[in-house]
Amino acid sequence: NYLKLANSTQTYNCIEAEKINLKRLSNLDLKQMNIPITNMNQSAGILIQKAIDRSNKTNSSTLTEQHIEAVLELTEVSLKYKKLSDTDFYEDVVEQMYTLKGIKSENLFNLSAKLNALKTNIYRHQYVYTAINHGDFTPWNVAVGEDVLQVFDWEMTRFDAPVLYDLFHFIYQSELLVNRNGLRGVEKEIKRMFNHPQIKDFTFKHKVNIERCHHLYLLDVIGKNIILFDQQANLSLDHIELLNGWQEALSNFNFPNFFIK
Repeated sequence: NYLKLANSTQTYNCIEAEKINLKRLSNLDLKQMNIPITNMNQSAGILIQKAIDRSNKTNSSTLTEQHIEAVLELTEVSLKYKKLSDTDFYEDVVEQMYTLKGIKSENLFNLSAKLNALKTNIYRHQYVYTAINHGDFTPWNVAVGEDVLQVFDWEMTRFDAPVLYDLFHFIYQSELLVNRNGLRGVEKEIKRMFNHPQIKDFTFKHKVNIERCHHLYLLDVIGKNIILFDQQANLSLDHIELLNGWQEALSNFNFPNFFIK
């Protein structure tokens, strides 16, 4: 078994959130993705999961066929069409934007001003496709097996996030933090992803506005991380890589080159 034990208020909240999320996810019959199995009758602040066999499994810093198939399966089984302003996702974003008004760091405050400019271009009463997302779908939380994807750490899951969120997150985290290719690498991978036949079929079938999904992803992930970074005495090299990539992305939030085929 694999044990998670809270040693702070933050880790306690993460463990309790993951318990709730795993309970909801346990009802899904997924073929392309394995989700940790756990006994829900556990003491507060403790999470015991059945250990996953990692033999013949690898971590990939590039989106594979398995990543795409697994995310699309999770999306299809939970797909909904909702007014953006009625989603918990958007409620979180609004709360984050309010918190950003009190940012102390000048550099982070300037980045949050660009983020606010992006938010003003998003119509909150529009309808969007939402689905379950992992929330931190990254190379270090995913193991690629022969026929199924093993996915760990579900504490950041949302059940009404804009579709494609996890795929955008995987690309940004991989290209900025692992492959160190900067925004050019992000741009290249996004183009590659949206030329994938299954992604093209999905976005065409549901008339998904790719740029809108991209903007909503950035609005959320940058906002919540600015808040976290502002609480740090010193930023790591990884933090700086992320900030540089986000700063460059927000310098032109229309992203004219990202989706040109």
